[in-house]
Amino acid sequence: MISVYEISIILAAHFIADFLFQNNWMASGKSNNLLKLGTHIVTYTFVLFFGTFFLILVNHSVTLKLLAEFAIISGILHFSIDFFTSKVTSWQRKNNMMGSDSLPNFGFFSTIGFDQLLHSICLFWIYSLLFK
Repeated sequence: MISVYEISIILAAHFIADFLFQNNWMASGKSNNLLKLGTHIVTYTFVLFFGTFFLILVNHSVTLKLLAEFAIISGILHFSIDFFTSKVTSWQRKNNMMGSDSLPNFGFFSTIGFDQLLHSICLFWIYSLLFK
């Protein structure tokens, strides 16, 4: 079973990689420019690798090789998710569909939340396959 420490490390590393290391150039252009999306993914993968390095301290089955595999597979899945969700959020922003007065709310912020849900599911699925 995955521990609270492992969950915390993975989520913190993901947040840092996906938000703090994604500048406006990447974020605003990744929906229609593969160079910008690719730059985001390469940056994300490297930051995720270094950010999850602390997993070695709490899970003795974690090796550098497996950690690299975790980051690379996560980066590939991250690309797949962002390729589609960035197009949806770009369209929603362009059409001022940030939220909704009615429920359910399928606006921009709900799409961002869904994007993060998919990323989290992928991260924990990959982690459980590689390290458990």
